[in-house]
Amino acid sequence: MDLKKLKTICFYICIACIVLGTVLGLAMIWMDISANEYVQKAWLSIGLLFISSLVTMVVTQTAEGKKKAGED
Repeated sequence: MDLKKLKTICFYICIACIVLGTVLGLAMIWMDISANEYVQKAWLSIGLLFISSLVTMVVTQTAEGKKKAGED
């Protein structure tokens, strides 16, 4: 897979996680759902997706930098 495509996909996943986290956070403030176990699982799932996409982006950026350095 092309590293640029992978980085773009991970970036969009991070943006989606930020949006979903914001919506879930606002829902927890305005609605009485904070004690629900599904809300806690949703927070953990969104956080896990965000962290793994972020780490993948960093690794891709590093691999891309080493690839460019090897070409010089």
